[in-house]
Amino acid sequence: MMFNSIEESHQHSLSTLSVLNSFIEFKLSIRKMLDLGCGNGEDLNYWASMEDDDEENPRRLNFKCWGLTNKYTSDLETVRDKNENVKLIEHDFNIDFDIPYVNNIDVVWCHDVLQYCYNPLYLLRSVNRVMAKNGMLCLTVPSTFNVNYGVFKNYTFTNQYYTFTTTQIIYLLALCGFDCNDFYLKKEKHDDCIQVITYKNRDPYDPNYMV
Repeated sequence: MMFNSIEESHQHSLSTLSVLNSFIEFKLSIRKMLDLGCGNGEDLNYWASMEDDDEENPRRLNFKCWGLTNKYTSDLETVRDKNENVKLIEHDFNIDFDIPYVNNIDVVWCHDVLQYCYNPLYLLRSVNRVMAKNGMLCLTVPSTFNVNYGVFKNYTFTNQYYTFTTTQIIYLLALCGFDCNDFYLKKEKHDDCIQVITYKNRDPYDPNYMV
């Protein structure tokens, strides 16, 4: 597994969330965000409770936050109940790739999720459709390809439907209308993790189009 527990996954999220939280202009630009596959809601709660940078009298930004889950849990309901700006969407993206109820999303957070999707291409197309132009996608997926001691290693994780390399994820994002020229990608040596921050810059390609 990329992470051994939900808490370990959230701790990894914090390394990115804390950086994003330091950009006040970025936070003030957000009107709507979607946590795609929100787990127990810890990342969602972080987004929902973001504040401005006033040290003396910090103010909650309260932009609208949606958490997509295939099953409501008590943890998620607690996050919703203590954050009036949070709404939950119960939806299984492996049954229906179209994301319901949201549009013009400024930030999509997809951390440790895409590998559980039957068809990442169709889900990323759906993500593009619900995003605002120039909206940000923050994506973290497991890498299944490393070089150890000069030997190529390729492997998969239990209970996951899809595997990724940096080349594959860039290709998928490009097909789905995301900027793969001016974007951020991190893949450290011997690390089972690929992180991408990119932006919607056009509509996805039609998968039925043949050159």
